[in-house]
Amino acid sequence: MASSPASPSIPNSLPTNSSTGATPNVRRTEPTTPPYGWPTIAYGIEYRGGPITGDSTAKPGTEQPLNYWDPVIAPGNMTFYTSALVPTWKMSLFAGGLGSTHLVRRSLQGEKGVGEERLLRKLKERILDVVQGPDGVFYILTDNRKDRLLKLVPKK
Repeated sequence: MASSPASPSIPNSLPTNSSTGATPNVRRTEPTTPPYGWPTIAYGIEYRGGPITGDSTAKPGTEQPLNYWDPVIAPGNMTFYTSALVPTWKMSLFAGGLGSTHLVRRSLQGEKGVGEERLLRKLKERILDVVQGPDGVFYILTDNRKDRLLKLVPKK
């Protein structure tokens, strides 16, 4: 797993566990980092709508996430944008929404999320995967009856 160029302790591509409905938190991956508490504590919501851990979001001896989504997005794959093609997106974290059915851009300042933008709202398709191509554009895999592969390019 590659690391974010801005913060080597944060992975560049973050897998999720969509089979359990778990929404991962963005956290450091250093060997000395305290455990983050899953599945004892979490900010996620089960598919039925209740909290995953009985509403427990903190516990002594565990570390809080750097970022989490509220409301939850049930993310697919996540990646950092590193291209200069869209300068305002550089070093933003992007996540495909399985539950929210849009692409989420999280602006970062260091390791902390400082802003959020929800893109492709009109698409109304679950976004399984988002990958930055060598050309600097995003390739997006959707989950619907047609399973589309989309190329996201900036407007001219």
